[in-house]
Amino acid sequence: MLIATIQLNEIRRRIETALGERFAEAKWTEFSDSSRCRELARSPNLERDVADFVREFRTIPGGQRETDRPQERELRSDHQHKALNEILAIDASQYEPVVYFRETHLGGATLTPQGVGPWLAARDKEQGKPTVYLEQVPLGDDGKPLNYEPDHPLFPAMPVGRRTVRHIEYPYRDGEKHRYASIREGSVLAILKQLSVHLSERYSWPEADAVFFVLTGVEPDPPKAKAAFRLVYPACNRSKITLTVSPLTTPSELRDFYAEVRRDALRKHPPREGDTRKRARTMSPGAAELAVFITKANDGRTRKEAMDEWNRKHPSRSKKTVDAFRRSSQDAFMRVTGSDLEWKRRPGDQKARTKN
Repeated sequence: MLIATIQLNEIRRRIETALGERFAEAKWTEFSDSSRCRELARSPNLERDVADFVREFRTIPGGQRETDRPQERELRSDHQHKALNEILAIDASQYEPVVYFRETHLGGATLTPQGVGPWLAARDKEQGKPTVYLEQVPLGDDGKPLNYEPDHPLFPAMPVGRRTVRHIEYPYRDGEKHRYASIREGSVLAILKQLSVHLSERYSWPEADAVFFVLTGVEPDPPKAKAAFRLVYPACNRSKITLTVSPLTTPSELRDFYAEVRRDALRKHPPREGDTRKRARTMSPGAAELAVFITKANDGRTRKEAMDEWNRKHPSRSKKTVDAFRRSSQDAFMRVTGSDLEWKRRPGDQKARTKN
């Protein structure tokens, strides 16, 4: 049974509303192709069956905490940064769009943190079904949307365009946890979404904090520095640590913060034997060149053949034994990539050439 994209979006919206958080993309891709999802699509009472599914989902240890977001760490504000946050909040409270929204939709007042959830739930009920957007639709020479991609040997023909629903994100219970509400174009939630995006750009606030500020007046307290890391293991060196830093963060604070983030990231993914990621070392140009060379030479030849070529090209850095060449090339490869070097077989060989 093929489930229409718009039907999948409705199922996802209901599940996310019941969970109070976004469904992880990897989990959703897996779930949308499952028999359980097809059962929900056939359900005559979707609200009841989604509630049953969510109850089952929450019984999975850690299930409700599944997320596709990177792991994050923060360097919290000091007195100088907190003073800046207070000044920005005062300015935002007097900003005309914020004043207008509060007068028009909040009666000129603000909500308590506990009142945010019920208020958003009421606006969600008022607006009805969320607006569905069609994204990434290519146009033909005639200016009309293309319905299908051309056949390709690697990719089957498939409908073009992705149907999505926009969401507004907001902290729940004074920032303990974030929740999401779907948006219908032209609704109060759509206006609040547009305002929060604008405030986020104007004051460098997280969008969810901007929503909470408009509704409650609670000033956002973004950190001085924030690190997000999504590790790819075993190829940890292909991972990224992204830093967002306030100019008020001193060089020494940033240095110590990054060192702490890196230690924490690697602690979550302990290195295997021979992995030198724990101790950051400057790599010599020769070792880096060896890592590139061994990658090119790993084409089915033996390590002895690879070593002979290396010695011909680099007589001043030649290796006397295959074992010494294997150790140094594996170490160089791991230091660059964070991965073990898996030696390839020559076509037709049945045994891996790990020591040749």
